[in-house]
Amino acid sequence: MRALIITNLFPNRVEPGRGVFNQQQFAELAKRCDLTVVAPVPWFPRSGWLRRLSPRWSRFAQVPDAETVGGLPVRHPRYVVIPNAARALYGWLFFLGIRRTVQRLHREAPCDVILATWAYPDVFGAALLARRLRRPLVAKVHGSDIHLFARGPIRRRLIAWALRQADAVVAVSEPLREALVRLGVEPSRIALIPNGVDRERFRSKDRREARAALGLAPEGRRVVFVGNLVPVKGPDVLLEAMRRLPGDVCVSFVGDGTLQEDLARTARAAGLNGRVQFAGRRPHAEIPLWLCAADVVCLPSRSEGCPNALLEALACGRPVVATAVGAIPQLLRSGECGLVVPPQQPEALAEALASSFEEPWSPEQIRRAVMANGWEESAGRLAELLRSACNGAGEGSSRHG
Repeated sequence: MRALIITNLFPNRVEPGRGVFNQQQFAELAKRCDLTVVAPVPWFPRSGWLRRLSPRWSRFAQVPDAETVGGLPVRHPRYVVIPNAARALYGWLFFLGIRRTVQRLHREAPCDVILATWAYPDVFGAALLARRLRRPLVAKVHGSDIHLFARGPIRRRLIAWALRQADAVVAVSEPLREALVRLGVEPSRIALIPNGVDRERFRSKDRREARAALGLAPEGRRVVFVGNLVPVKGPDVLLEAMRRLPGDVCVSFVGDGTLQEDLARTARAAGLNGRVQFAGRRPHAEIPLWLCAADVVCLPSRSEGCPNALLEALACGRPVVATAVGAIPQLLRSGECGLVVPPQQPEALAEALASSFEEPWSPEQIRRAVMANGWEESAGRLAELLRSACNGAGEGSSRHG
């Protein structure tokens, strides 16, 4: 079986930490089938005065057209993005940007199935291509692409259309599966395949040793946040909760994003400078040290599917305080591995963090909670679903004709 994967959530030379969870799952999937990844990036001129005006977007010009990431062949076609405008056109622009690359790859080595991840624009563009190539389509959704981005009426209709074209749709959590049903996806075409965790890389380690390796102070209580500093991940809620916690509690934000400057200003204005660390985006291989350096890991997200940062924290034997969104309540097992609070409530978050410091957590028991959630199992189930889509291509081809 030869699979063609289409997703914007994949590492590249400029963003090595982007979509690492996809890279890990697809690396395991590659042991079970032949695959090529098409990971489009926004178009930007590779020279000229525009590069000086927009550093955020100009960095995409440095992404090569093709590279190998973790042993996987990856192509990076360009598609036009108009920031904060014409979002209803993104799916069509995405399709036009990747069309030639995908058709060329298909001519050189015909694919048996297309796997697209992220509902819009990725699955939408892939659905148009699957119809052209008359190949089965499997769509994978992650959480925010359905819970948040499908709220707008136009995008909601486009996402619903694209998912109806798919032979199967992968949901990473039960709440996400339920959201897909409400969107109009037939329950029989939804497969629940949770994300996995690298159980070898993410292991429990002595807290003091981890802090020493990172150059952190050995004393004090430390909260660690790992993720993008963007509104949906709720770092602003965690920072507000820090105002309510004792002075010996510090927080390390591991990641970067659009909220970083605002968060830094807020921390300075609140007199929290000495208690708040912005570590920036760190290599994935370093993340286990940050998790093990924590007394508690915090995920104050406004929306989630099956967050890998949570799975990785549990694999490191660390308790998690998180919001009751997506699969988080099920993963934390009613208080066995951490505490859940309502989203966007800094007072409740502060109370839960304070309580977590007093609990006699067992790292061994916490780690056992994710021992069945390896990438091997996740990729194995995905491979079975792709084969099933191929075997049913004759029936499903009516959607692509």
